[in-house]
Amino acid sequence: MLNCQAEETIGIFNRSYYEEVLVVKVHQEILMSQKLPDLPKDLDKVWKGRYDDICNLEKHLERNGTHVLKFFLK
Repeated sequence: MLNCQAEETIGIFNRSYYEEVLVVKVHQEILMSQKLPDLPKDLDKVWKGRYDDICNLEKHLERNGTHVLKFFLK
């Protein structure tokens, strides 16, 4: 994770945590290669858990004074 502790600092994440859902959802062989323990048969639970993790990270950053801005580029 990028360290942006100083005030007035801008951090740019070149990759999105959403890739871990979007790319893996399309290419499920990536998920199988991750060798996750207790992988549920209902993969919707995996995606929901990953989306929840992303939301929780963003909430944590906001609570600690980081403003999260998202830009979706085509």
